[in-house]
Amino acid sequence: MKKNIFFFLVTIFLSGHVFGQVDSIKYTPGFKFNDGIYKTYEEFKQNNPSIKGKATISKKDDVWGYCSNGTVYVLRYNSFHRLQKIGALIHYIESHEHLIYNSQSGARNVRTENIQHVIDFNTGNIIRFGLKNFLNLLKQDKDLYDVFIALKSKRQMKKKMFMYLIKFNDRNPIYFKTN
Repeated sequence: MKKNIFFFLVTIFLSGHVFGQVDSIKYTPGFKFNDGIYKTYEEFKQNNPSIKGKATISKKDDVWGYCSNGTVYVLRYNSFHRLQKIGALIHYIESHEHLIYNSQSGARNVRTENIQHVIDFNTGNIIRFGLKNFLNLLKQDKDLYDVFIALKSKRQMKKKMFMYLIKFNDRNPIYFKTN
């Protein structure tokens, strides 16, 4: 009798665990984000923009990002930046233009600076994609971290950071709610 009760409880627990996932879907590169404006990071995580479909952004203060034709953009420093790689670590590049003025010649030049960033999917924290920050993020996956720090030099690590970001995302899937 005790075996039957135990088996019954285990079955209920496992079915609840399995069926508890039906309201979410694992992210894959073909995932379809809902078009619209995400006012908060939480709306993005839920794939549930508060303003659905095509819309005009009139006040950037109230916006985290937006999605158009399935491509997501994040707002930073009054500009929108396309999310390049989406996963447990979301990668994107900010482009900033700087006007350089030469006081002797009067020449003006525009210099563009590209800065890589990562968004931690779990927290929403935006972090500059540098070696020190990446090492801290990579510690969430001890086995992958150990392989990465075993590389011969910092130069090699910097060269392979993006490849390890992709590996990290493959090993640590994320899920979006189904609507």
